[in-house]
Amino acid sequence: MTLRARIFILISLVILVILGISLFFLVRRRAAPSVTTGGEAPGEAPAPAGGAATVPGGAAPAGSVTPVAAPARQLTPEEVEQQAARQAARIFIERFYTYSSAGNFQNIREVEALVTPALWEKLQRQIKPGAAPAGFSALETQVVVVELTRWEPPAAEVELSVAETREQQGIIKRGQRRYQATLTKSSGVWQVASFRAL
Repeated sequence: MTLRARIFILISLVILVILGISLFFLVRRRAAPSVTTGGEAPGEAPAPAGGAATVPGGAAPAGSVTPVAAPARQLTPEEVEQQAARQAARIFIERFYTYSSAGNFQNIREVEALVTPALWEKLQRQIKPGAAPAGFSALETQVVVVELTRWEPPAAEVELSVAETREQQGIIKRGQRRYQATLTKSSGVWQVASFRAL
């Protein structure tokens, strides 16, 4: 057997051992019945706050308070709608204000489904086929804060704070801006009707 074959077999065996150990720990972790937080044994309750002792079997001593986690609160239908309006504004601002000169107005095309037909008529006029860029420029926008400022279904107004990274001819500038978007709900979908920089 050549040296090359022996090295290959040795490396293969090492890899198999590592995979076997990883698989063992993965199966063991998934099969664990409960997660403990400290020195308690599985099946025992965690030690109560304030230094109170626990009784074997997980029961708390008389007079001690055992903390109970509150169940997750369900959102109301109105809160779900408000979240949908905020999310629609966020997606629109991030897509519309993230572009590069090499992108061929793709940022505008991507927001067609997010805006009303009236706003789309205005936005598509900005698309200039065959326009040659004079040097490279780009803008990346990330929404940091979304605040619902007016809520009158089926209309809403949202203010957004964004972090911008602008690159123009190799020079990078970072900044922050605020935008306001007015949305309307039509056919069950929140769409941007207008927007402006603040």
